[in-house]
Amino acid sequence: MKAGEEVRDDTSPFFVSKKAAAVLKHAILDKYVVPFASKVGKYAPDGRVVYLDGYAGPGRYDDGTPGSPALILESAAAIADFRKLDCYFIEKNRKNFQSLSQLVVEAREQGLDAHALQGRVERHLDHVLEAAQGAPLFAFLDPFGLGITFEALTERIFGSRRASRQPTEVLLNFNANAVRRIGGLLISRKNTPGKPATLRALDVACGGDWWREEFVNSADNAEAVGRITRGYARRVGRAVGAGSRTVGVRNCANLQVAYSLVHFSRHRDGLWLFGEAASLAQVEWRRACLPPETPGMLFNAGRPPPRSGTAGARWR
Repeated sequence: MKAGEEVRDDTSPFFVSKKAAAVLKHAILDKYVVPFASKVGKYAPDGRVVYLDGYAGPGRYDDGTPGSPALILESAAAIADFRKLDCYFIEKNRKNFQSLSQLVVEAREQGLDAHALQGRVERHLDHVLEAAQGAPLFAFLDPFGLGITFEALTERIFGSRRASRQPTEVLLNFNANAVRRIGGLLISRKNTPGKPATLRALDVACGGDWWREEFVNSADNAEAVGRITRGYARRVGRAVGAGSRTVGVRNCANLQVAYSLVHFSRHRDGLWLFGEAASLAQVEWRRACLPPETPGMLFNAGRPPPRSGTAGARWR
């Protein structure tokens, strides 16, 4: 495995229906991107804000539920009268890319700025960064397993925009399951094939082998994941001059963290707005964790009503 490599099984049920973890992730996006674009786009030329989704998936789940691209296009439609959200969606998997491309075609027919790019995020990153010159940028990096390298995040995304006065923010999935699995190789006595390369892949993703000592010196996996996630956020923040907020994401309250969403911003307003969005999104996550409603239940909490308005309905 290499840093930046996605491990994805086309037969996986991941994109069949949305789990509670995805509900939280998408609710955060839904509640943050519009305030972000509204605020930073106020001073941008033509109100243009660039949005990058580096691991976009098919755009919708098999049951029709919006994935992150469809949700962002809903947001773009909702603010189209006063902000131009220019969306770039990157997807490696051919089947998923076909579905994503159809979603983008529909968006462009409605007058939205949307682009679908097939391949690895590193391949298209320079193109998107060039397109984002002179405009605020929000990048959502949500890979399966290990994602973008430390170098690509700190030097290519943030580093290439140091001279720009336009805001740059990143929301990144730091995969706890990958940390547990790869870290376990450090203490395993098994002669696992590819072990050195797998360990090096996490080195590249984390910006060095510092995480190995953190893992070995932790009392258990939960402590190791917490220490390594915090260490990663600190190192990125120092490298790019940004603050960070971290949200642990679970599929159920009594399960271990599956991944952490780490938000990087160079402005305190961005960190504050993200914190508020994450807090509000927890309500939807808790609702998604409820057991299915059944006749005769003493209390039925109910489900949230669908989003109102034609802009939202258009992308369902």
